[in-house]
Amino acid sequence: MCRSIGMVEQPHEFDTADFVTDDWVLVDRPGALALADFHDAVLSGRLHHDTVTDGVLHVRFPTPDVAIVLTPTGWRCTLTHLALRTGVPRDPVTGSGVSSFAAARWRREARGMPLVMVEDLDDPRLSDYRHLREPNVRARAERHASIFTVEGWLSLEALAESPYPVRSALVATKHAARAQSIVHSGVPVYAIAESALEQVTGIHFHRGILGVAERPAALTPGAVLDGARRVLVLEGVNDYENLGALFRNASAFGVDAVLLDPTTTDPLYRRATRVSLGHVLRVPFARVGPGAWPTILSDLRRDGMAVLALTPAADATPLGSVLEQLPDKVAVLVGAEGPGLSDEAMAAADHRVHIPMTPGTDSVNVATSAAIALAALYQPHG
Repeated sequence: MCRSIGMVEQPHEFDTADFVTDDWVLVDRPGALALADFHDAVLSGRLHHDTVTDGVLHVRFPTPDVAIVLTPTGWRCTLTHLALRTGVPRDPVTGSGVSSFAAARWRREARGMPLVMVEDLDDPRLSDYRHLREPNVRARAERHASIFTVEGWLSLEALAESPYPVRSALVATKHAARAQSIVHSGVPVYAIAESALEQVTGIHFHRGILGVAERPAALTPGAVLDGARRVLVLEGVNDYENLGALFRNASAFGVDAVLLDPTTTDPLYRRATRVSLGHVLRVPFARVGPGAWPTILSDLRRDGMAVLALTPAADATPLGSVLEQLPDKVAVLVGAEGPGLSDEAMAAADHRVHIPMTPGTDSVNVATSAAIALAALYQPHG
């Protein structure tokens, strides 16, 4: 069952017909191997040796982009930039296996995996990615289509692992293989020249990757609060970078749910997801309706959750003074930069607390203050 494997040192013409056979099955990434009944793969080191264990061929290659095993149905592999068969050409520029263009074409023809090399910038399939420079236009378009956009590799990875259905990805051509290794099979990856990204999106960004996902029905406060011990509550936070940082801190310090008042901006806006490093997609959140704000804070207290309102006011209680008297369930309430919390929200809290600081410094960024409070409350599980 074992065939020889190797790589040709000199480039020559690539013909997909030579390699698309019933014995070859391609999957998107090592994480998908189990879905194809693969057992194991060695993904690093030089091509050193091969052994057969339980019907699986273990092979070591000089790149982590490739996995190959032998199963009863023949060779199966993950292919990005390195082809795994004697006679497959090497790319004359990169020195790797077949070029990303050839690899992409092979993937598409062998399994119908949707890598789309786009040359026409008016292609309607790119419509999800237009008007990114115009926030108001973009917001209306996303609401109309029930979608949201993420930017950057960490955000795309978080999106792929999240419950949000990924609709597509748009990448500079040189990043196509990496994008395909992240998203699930069946998700189209549109690849265009890097110089054309700004023409399509209206913005210049160096990351070279965008993704669009479907926006599901919003969760209710009751749904995200069920079983929650630690909650972050936001009032009037309209700065996307602050919002993203707040979600990143929430994830770091074990927050189970985030509640948004009616005026807080959209956490799924791409700048917020980018600054959060994708954690917006990992922490459950819900928006409180106008009729339930700020009375929901009283509801939290009635359910046994202490509500701490952060404020720079000098007459507030130092944060450290209340920590020992708090119950197991705590909500941290913060407001926007500048105006802070409304009087109504402040009045609905159990404690008005401030973070002690050196003289002459009255406050810190809202995300920083939330991080300090959440870190003080953090109790690692297990």
